[in-house]
Amino acid sequence: MTFVLKTCRCIGEMMRSCKDDKFEMMVASHNQASVEAAVALMHDLDMHPTNSGVHFGQLLGMADHLTYTLGGNGYQAYKAVPYGPVEETIAYLLRRAKENSDMLGGVGKETAMLRSELWRRMKCNNPITQFFSKQPAEAMLAVTA
Repeated sequence: MTFVLKTCRCIGEMMRSCKDDKFEMMVASHNQASVEAAVALMHDLDMHPTNSGVHFGQLLGMADHLTYTLGGNGYQAYKAVPYGPVEETIAYLLRRAKENSDMLGGVGKETAMLRSELWRRMKCNNPITQFFSKQPAEAMLAVTA
């Protein structure tokens, strides 16, 4: 069984308990497949994005496209900001990067999405107005649509 599948099963068990027992949980993942599975399960369980007790979180600067898309669709999405002396935080950040093996592919995906959106907006009549007229979540949704 893959790590992602194990994670999805764990999230599923927690989410069912969250719905039944009225507690809250945080899906803290940079993995798009895990986040998509959690959102799909919320839908299957008729859990509303804003008041279900399910929250999503990613580190600031990682998987921003997930956070903006979740937030733009009404899900409770948060960014974690590690702080402190570099010698204390670097080990934590390196572990997170290593754990998220899809992160390097995700960076390439985010770059491609940003490039595509910039190109799309440059083709508009007034690219500066188009670029700054949308909120970040709306901009990310436009890229993925």
